[in-house]
Amino acid sequence: MSKVKDLEQKIIKHKNLYYQGKPEISDVEYDKLEDELRKLSPKSEILEFVGSEYFKGEKVEHDKKMLSLNKTYKFEELIRWADSKKVISTLKIDGSSCSVVYSSGKMQIAKTRGDGKFGEKISNKVLNIEDIPKNLNEKESFEVRGEIYCTEENFFKLSAEMTNRGLEKPTSQRNIVAGLLGRKENIDLCKYLSFQAFEMISDSIELNDEVEKFNKLAKMGFNTPDIQVCNNEKDFQSVIDEAQDFMANGDYMIDGIV
Repeated sequence: MSKVKDLEQKIIKHKNLYYQGKPEISDVEYDKLEDELRKLSPKSEILEFVGSEYFKGEKVEHDKKMLSLNKTYKFEELIRWADSKKVISTLKIDGSSCSVVYSSGKMQIAKTRGDGKFGEKISNKVLNIEDIPKNLNEKESFEVRGEIYCTEENFFKLSAEMTNRGLEKPTSQRNIVAGLLGRKENIDLCKYLSFQAFEMISDSIELNDEVEKFNKLAKMGFNTPDIQVCNNEKDFQSVIDEAQDFMANGDYMIDGIV
């Protein structure tokens, strides 16, 4: 077996294990596999694959692809990318990405990111998530994207509930989200999940910048990440320090900064 093929198979294996809530390697180790494949075969289709094969629900196409983010672990690369421009940053929630489509103020469908082009319909799960509005005072059609996650407090409540029902006890806040969204039974347990919105897509609602977008989402009733403005290296370092503190002490899981 070629080195490229071996890396591709390992990446698919570990991606699926991650979304099943049974990871065998750390995020850093997984990123190293992708980096090695990118060097050997930059056009590999596996590098374009987003999400997991784990969800087997009804497939629905995204009007606009849900792509993954580029990463860096080096402060110098971040500064070069910013190029002295004003940058808006938020914490990157470690959960499962979700798209919710509204028409005339009513939720029409909710779906996972899936492979980026096609997601899996999870409307029945999302109906149980209190943070996601089901009806809005809006006439326009639009799509809201965000992250479904589980807080520490709700994780303990969920663990107790699952134990009472004779279900397997969840292993972590991060892994239980994909596990619940992939379930076909006990879907009411999704009431223990939370949601923060980070993107809004519309052909008719005009938004001038990121700050206005987050303000619009908050006004609609969505929970949104706290935003910080970075103007220089000192600001970036401060944001990184705060993120590291949140990783250790925060109420929910994050895996970086956006």
